[in-house]
Amino acid sequence: MPISIAGLTGDLITFRIYDHSLGEELDLECENTITFEVNAVIGTIGNWFEFSFTTPLPPAFHFVVDGNWSDESNWQGGALPSSTDAVSIDADCILDITAEVTDLTVSDGFSMTIQSGKILTVSGNLINADVDGIIMEDGSQLLNESDNVKASYEKDIDAYTCKDSDGWYLVSSPVDEMPISESSFITEVYDLYRYKESTSVWENYRAGHADFTYFEDGRGYLFANSNTFSPAFKGDLNNYDAVFPVTCEAQNTLAGFNILGNPYPHVIYKGAGGAIDDVRLAAGYYYLSFKGEWLARTFETAIQPGQGVLVRTIANADIVIEKTNAEAIAESSSKDDMKRLKINVVGNGKEDCAFAYLCNGNGLNKVGHRNETVPLLYIPHGGSDYAI
Repeated sequence: MPISIAGLTGDLITFRIYDHSLGEELDLECENTITFEVNAVIGTIGNWFEFSFTTPLPPAFHFVVDGNWSDESNWQGGALPSSTDAVSIDADCILDITAEVTDLTVSDGFSMTIQSGKILTVSGNLINADVDGIIMEDGSQLLNESDNVKASYEKDIDAYTCKDSDGWYLVSSPVDEMPISESSFITEVYDLYRYKESTSVWENYRAGHADFTYFEDGRGYLFANSNTFSPAFKGDLNNYDAVFPVTCEAQNTLAGFNILGNPYPHVIYKGAGGAIDDVRLAAGYYYLSFKGEWLARTFETAIQPGQGVLVRTIANADIVIEKTNAEAIAESSSKDDMKRLKINVVGNGKEDCAFAYLCNGNGLNKVGHRNETVPLLYIPHGGSDYAI
C-alpha cells in the first residue's frame, strides 16, 4: 500500500510498528532509514521497498542492587555472568573479583568500581559516557578494545617527607591527553616534573612552560605531594598504539635516558614481543621506588598502569608503545636463554639491585638515586658501571 510522507529535505525517516490489538508499540527495531527528498518515490508497484525489523537483544545480565559483583543476589535472575554474556550495570557495582564478559554497558547515573588487584576483560563493546561511571583503583586492570570509553584511574600517593626523602613517584596517564590544570594532582604543595634528555633538565610544571599543559600519552612524570591522597587520571581511556620520541643527545651520565610511561589501563611489558619492543633501547629499565631508589627491572616484570619507567636509547627514535598486555619473551638476542644472577643490597630500609648475565653485552648503564641515602650497587665493566 503506498504511503505519502511529508517532511523536510535531508530528514531521516525511520519506521516503527504499532499493534492496535495490544495498544502498544512493538519492541522491534527497523534496520532501514530513508533520507527524505521532495517528490521522491521509494519502490514501485510490484517492486515494493522492503523494510526489515529485528528484535533487539537486551543485555542478558543486569546488575540491579548496589554492592559487590560477586554477590549473586545483586544480579537480576540471581546468577553471575560468564565470559560469553553481555552485562548492563544498573546499580552501583564494586568489581571484587576478576571477571570477563562480552559486552558491558554502564547505565547513566550508576558506577562500577574495579578494586585493586582485580581485572575486568570486555571482549566486545564497552560503553560508558561518564568519567565517574568507571572508577579504577590503583593496581586494577581493564582490558577492552572499544573507543570513547571514559573512566577515572586512581593513583595512590603517600606524602613526601624531607627527613627520609620518601615520596617519589614516576606516574603516567592511561587517558588521552588530560589537561594538568584540571586534574586532582594539582594541590597546594606538590611537584610535577618532566625530564628532557636533550637538555638534561628536570622541568617543573609550576615553572609555566608553554608546552607543558597536559599529560602526554606515553610519557612518564616525576611527582611528589605533601599529602597522602589518591588523585585520578580522568578522561577517555587510550585505545591505540602510542608513539613517543626519545633522544640521545646530552653528553653526561644520563645520556640517552628518557622517561616513558604506561599509557593503558592494564599492565605492559618491555622486551621482545611486549608492548615496548625496540632494539634501539637498552635491555631492562628502571622503576622508581617510593624511597627514591632507581631499581633495575628485567623483561619479566610488568609495568603497571599509571607507572612511568626510565629507559635508555642509543639513538634518536620514535618509540611505539603497542596496546598489548603480552608478556615479553626476552630483552635481546644476546641474552636469550642465558643464566643471570640477581644481586640485592639492603641498608637502612632502602635497597638497590643489579643483574649479572653470563653472556656478552652489558645492558643498562647505572644511574644514581633520587635519594642519596640509598645504597648503590652496580656491575663494573670496561670502565663503566651497569645495573644489567
